[in-house]
Amino acid sequence: PSAEWGEEVVAIVHGEASAEELIGGARALLGSYKAPKRIRKAIAPLPRTTSGKIERRDLAALFHSLEEAALQEG
Repeated sequence: PSAEWGEEVVAIVHGEASAEELIGGARALLGSYKAPKRIRKAIAPLPRTTSGKIERRDLAALFHSLEEAALQEG
């Protein structure tokens, strides 16, 4: 959530790329306003449905747990 916009683009990734690489690549392909403002790294692979698509409901719960962990780290 964003205080200014209501929502903002945040990426959850499982992999080795740095946040700078991911944001820079997204800006080059999508434009700065569509690029993620923050990157959260997942330890485990992202949740998927039986057909291989990202499970968005489970992804929302994962996002909230990653946000809480980031806030606790400071």
